[in-house]
Amino acid sequence: MNKNSFRLVLTLPLVILFIFADNLYAKKEKKIPAEMPNAEEPEKQITKAIAQERNFCYECHSSLSGKLKNPCIDIKDSVHTQGVLQCNSCHGGNPNLFDAKQSMSKEDNFVGRPKKEDIPALCGKVECHNVAYVQFQKSDHYESVKKTGEPNCTTCHGVHNTRFSVRETLSIGSCIGCHEISYAAEILTAVFEIESEFDRIQKSIAFLESKNIDVGEVTSKFSGIKGVFCQFVHVFPQDLMVFSKRIIDLEAKELSDELGKKVSMLRRIDMLYRMTFAIISIVILIFSSFFLWSNYNRKKGYQQKAAAAKIVN
Repeated sequence: MNKNSFRLVLTLPLVILFIFADNLYAKKEKKIPAEMPNAEEPEKQITKAIAQERNFCYECHSSLSGKLKNPCIDIKDSVHTQGVLQCNSCHGGNPNLFDAKQSMSKEDNFVGRPKKEDIPALCGKVECHNVAYVQFQKSDHYESVKKTGEPNCTTCHGVHNTRFSVRETLSIGSCIGCHEISYAAEILTAVFEIESEFDRIQKSIAFLESKNIDVGEVTSKFSGIKGVFCQFVHVFPQDLMVFSKRIIDLEAKELSDELGKKVSMLRRIDMLYRMTFAIISIVILIFSSFFLWSNYNRKKGYQQKAAAAKIVN
């Protein structure tokens, strides 16, 4: 065996180990795609996300400044960009016309800024959030909306920076106009804690899905818990909130614990697999090195004996 072959065989196990480790690291770092899936400029990203065709509402307003441009900035963080929602879905008008006057005509049902008291019905259209709207109509908040316009959907979920979760859009200042600070703090704390638990559950489900584990039953349970939570925030009066929170907490914790055990087991299996492969690779490397080194020394000994024999002769 020549010196080049020796080096090739010696380094082969290391190369295999490196490739395996690199693949494991790539899997570990794999994340759920961000709301904007590519690396294009934000303006191009949001234009594609808002509409399949060109959206002149966005293009025009993004070239303006101040209040007229702010919606274009806020909507980049909105869940609505994931659903290919166009500006005219809420504001009316025709986003396909590059003419301010024609695009905001009455013929195209342009409404501009909707009235606060109309926002629940606007968000609650059949093709949008009809279930939440039906629930909301049973609440005391809905009666307040009909009289004062507040609190409507945007009060909790944001205007253009719309979120499913209200942690980034709702604060105690949104509630103390009608409620006592202690009560508002208690309710918001409860909502935020539940949403944090939901985040942990969702991450566990995503991890199991990445391992091709069937999560159909778990997802169904999770949907049921979220359904109760939607009633908790949209419908239930104060006297039922404490009771319903206990139910949500218990069911969410039970589901989270169940998922936690599965995730923990899979992570241990992953670790065991990695360690096993690493140990096997190290053993192969050691034996290969020992074998090659022995052959090298043996060959070198033969050469030395042959050289000595020539000298004697």
